[in-house]
Amino acid sequence: MSPKYQPPKRQRGVILSVQGWQRLKAAQRKSAFQDNGGKPYTLEQLSERTHLSPNTLIKVRRRIIPVDRKTLISYFSAFDLTLNPKDYTKADGKLSDYEQVPLKSPVPLNSPFYIERLPIESLCHETLVKPGSSIQIVAPKQMGKTSLMTRILQQARAEGFQTILLNLQLAESAIVCDLNRFLQWFCAVVTRGLDLPHQVPTYWDDIYGGNANSTYYFENYLLPKLGNPLVLALDNADTLLNYPEIAQEFFKLLQTWGEKASYGDRCSQMWQNLRLVIANSTEIYAMSGVNSIEFTAELSIQLPELTGEQVQDLVIRHGFNWHPQQIQQLYQFLGGHSYLIQLTLNAIKTENIPIDQFLATVTAKADIYREHLHQLLEHLHQDSELMSALIQLVNSSTPVEFEPILTRRLQNLGLVQVDQGKVRLRCQLYHQYFRDRLYTTLNDTKIRPLIYRRVGTAHQP
Repeated sequence: MSPKYQPPKRQRGVILSVQGWQRLKAAQRKSAFQDNGGKPYTLEQLSERTHLSPNTLIKVRRRIIPVDRKTLISYFSAFDLTLNPKDYTKADGKLSDYEQVPLKSPVPLNSPFYIERLPIESLCHETLVKPGSSIQIVAPKQMGKTSLMTRILQQARAEGFQTILLNLQLAESAIVCDLNRFLQWFCAVVTRGLDLPHQVPTYWDDIYGGNANSTYYFENYLLPKLGNPLVLALDNADTLLNYPEIAQEFFKLLQTWGEKASYGDRCSQMWQNLRLVIANSTEIYAMSGVNSIEFTAELSIQLPELTGEQVQDLVIRHGFNWHPQQIQQLYQFLGGHSYLIQLTLNAIKTENIPIDQFLATVTAKADIYREHLHQLLEHLHQDSELMSALIQLVNSSTPVEFEPILTRRLQNLGLVQVDQGKVRLRCQLYHQYFRDRLYTTLNDTKIRPLIYRRVGTAHQP
C-alpha cells in the first residue's frame, strides 16, 4: 500500500537582511509622510494594508524569528516594492534575543530595536542631499543622537557619498588647549579618514593663523580630491565647550565653510561637496549656562524622547505581549528615555519576571540605573541653583514655574519636562531617586546654606 500523500510543509526560513529592512523602512516612511500625515503607521494600520496579522508583522520587523518568503513578498508589495534576493537571508534557526538587545549606545545599524522618530529621519535625508548643507542634533546624553547620526551616514553612503564620523572626545587635552594644534589634528584626522597622504605641514604657514590654514588645506588639497560629496559628522561636539576660546573659533570656522558654498565664486562648488552633521549633548549647557554651540545649521534637531506609541512598539519588538496598562506603567516610570527603557526591558527578559512584579520591587538604587542616576546627581551637587530647583520639584505635587533660564538648564540636563512654561520631573524614577536622597543633600554642610538662601528658610529642619 502506497503511503498517503502529504503536501510539503510550508518553509519558514528567511529573515529580512539589513538592506531589505532599510528599503522597507524607507518605503514606509515615505508612505507615512504622504498618506498618514507624517505619523508612523500603527501595527493595526500595517496589518490592514499588508493583509498580515500583527503577530506576523512583529516577527518580520524584529528580524529574529524566520518567516516564509511569501510573507515578505506581501509586506513589500504593500509599499510598491519588489522583493529581491538581497532583501532577505536564510535562517537555520532562531537567533538569540538576548544577543540582539543593545545595552550600550549607539544602537547597531542591523538592530531591530532602533525606533525611528518620524519625520526626523526623512528631514535629515532631505537636507543632506542639498549642496553645502548642515545638520545639528541636540539632546541630553543617551537619548539617541549617535544612533541617529550613524543612520544619517548610512543613508548618505546609499546615495554614493563619502562619510567620516569623528568623535571629538578623541582629541586629547594637550591638543585641544591650543587652537593651532587642534586644527592641525582635525585636518590630519579628516585626511586619514579619506585615505589620503598626510600633507598638513606642506599647506600650513603659521603667519596666516589656524582658521585660514585649515580653509586653505581643505580648499586646495582635500576638497579637490573628492569624487563624491563628503559628509563629515562630528560627534560629542560639546566636548569643546570645556575650552571656550577653541570652541568659538572652531565653530566660527565651520560656519564660514558653510557660507562659502553659496558665495558663487570658483571655489563654491567644491565647498558644496562638504556636508556637516554635528551632534552635541546639552549637559554642559546646564552646568555652564551656555545657550548653545555657536553654529547655525540648515536643519537643527532637538531630539525628542520616545512617545507612548513608540514605547509600545519597542516593547513588542522585545517579544513581550503586554496589556496597554502595563506599557503605560513602564512609560510613567521611565518616560520616553530610550536607553533606560532598553535597560529595563533587558532586565525583565533576563530575570524572566512580569513587568508588574518588576516595577513593584525595583528601587531607584537598582544597579541597572545606577550609573545614569549618579551622573545626574553629580551634576546637581556642582550647582546649588539646580539643586534648589530639584528640591522644589520633589516637594511639589504640581508643576513648578521657574525663571526661563533655569527651566532651560533643567531641560538641558534631561531632568524635566515642560508644559506651558511649567516644569515637572521627567519620570517616576527620577522623583523616587531624588526624593530618597533629599535628606542626605539637606544635611550637606557645604551646600545647605546656599539651598536655604534660594528656597527659603521654611524648608530648614
